[in-house]
Amino acid sequence: MKTYASLNCQDFQRWEMIIVVGDSTDQTLSSSYSLSVSDSRVKVFQQEGLGIYTAMNQGLKLARGKYVWFMNAGDQFFSEGVLLRSVDKMGSAAIGLVVGGYAIRRNKGLEVYKYSGKLLTFLSFAYTRHGGCHQAMLFQTKLLKEIGGYNTRYLLASDFDLIIRVIKNAGAIRVSDIYAMIEPGGQADRSILQVLSEKHQIRREHKLGNSTFLISLVWTFLARTKILMRGLIR
Repeated sequence: MKTYASLNCQDFQRWEMIIVVGDSTDQTLSSSYSLSVSDSRVKVFQQEGLGIYTAMNQGLKLARGKYVWFMNAGDQFFSEGVLLRSVDKMGSAAIGLVVGGYAIRRNKGLEVYKYSGKLLTFLSFAYTRHGGCHQAMLFQTKLLKEIGGYNTRYLLASDFDLIIRVIKNAGAIRVSDIYAMIEPGGQADRSILQVLSEKHQIRREHKLGNSTFLISLVWTFLARTKILMRGLIR
């Protein structure tokens, strides 16, 4: 399992790995149980195919560490020092979240999303085209449990909602370090128009005034138009 291998080679070794397996038709469940037998830091939980955000909430409930990191099957840490650097960064700042860059392995090579280090505000996060992905984020476990984890009403953009709530409750920073290597072709990638619609709804529900609503409406319209035009050109 690539995810476990990239975790096991980290410089930081005081971790636990909670694997939540849904409706898997391959060897994921049996391989996960084999890992838990060979490494006592690995725990396996089987769910009834209730979706990724329910799975991550179940993992959060079982988490005992001070910090939590969510990965999908096949995703990896970008380098061996990622965990140590991110934990050090979190410990040096009174915040609830550290956001790093990420890379996607395409046929043409690596597609890298890297950002300048800065304090994240609602606006600077809510209106960024590539705001980040949960595979490249370190959260405070206690905070996530207090604010209720992922809102499962959102099928594709619950990450977006959770990060906004973390920013509003405890603050967050973005770092220039690359944290994760993620698998391409996820459900959000395949349903980008629904993602944009959910993000607009999330901005509205956080109720930051009429001007924010109008900005969100225009932003969503322009983003949808760009994606549709790109599809027509292809």
